[in-house]
Amino acid sequence: MKKFILIIAVALFINSCGEEKKGGRGRINYDMIKEKAGITGATAEAFDQITADFGKQMRELSEKHKANNTKMSEEERAQFFAQQDEKIKGILTPEQYAIYETEIKIERKGREQHNIALIKEELALDSAQAEMYDKTQAVFYKTLRDNHDSYHGKPDVYKQFYQELDGSRRAALKEFLTEEQYKKYEELAAQYKLGERGR
Repeated sequence: MKKFILIIAVALFINSCGEEKKGGRGRINYDMIKEKAGITGATAEAFDQITADFGKQMRELSEKHKANNTKMSEEERAQFFAQQDEKIKGILTPEQYAIYETEIKIERKGREQHNIALIKEELALDSAQAEMYDKTQAVFYKTLRDNHDSYHGKPDVYKQFYQELDGSRRAALKEFLTEEQYKKYEELAAQYKLGERGR
């Protein structure tokens, strides 16, 4: 329990030193989606054009909100994504779109957070452990997001920052997981390549 309190203290300290930007959702791994859905040739070119166009529009929209000191609403974001998805649907087969739809939802939510949830399921935690696990992960990712400006566009800085923060996360996990559960967590973290953006 003491180590869990420590990770919160570390997180709050890092947050106080960082910039206040919320966000840092990261780029969508469209190459991986294309590979999983078997999108190739002329269809891949059309796919790339659509995602590039919408990516540009999203950046412009984000800059507009930033200039006006406003935040994009979830409804506005959902409408934007729906427009892109409709365009994508028009160039894919039903089978390809089904894969795209599944993968894009994971990417938009955050693939690593998705993997963290999968790891949680595999650890077979009791209710108290599950609550502590969720709190530990929430602190970790909030700290990572809040410090986005510190490492944006600097992969080496991101990697170092992630590793240092991950050390605190693992110390907290060790405090309430059994030795067997923690060993499994480490194996799954390596399997899911936590911390490796690959984008």
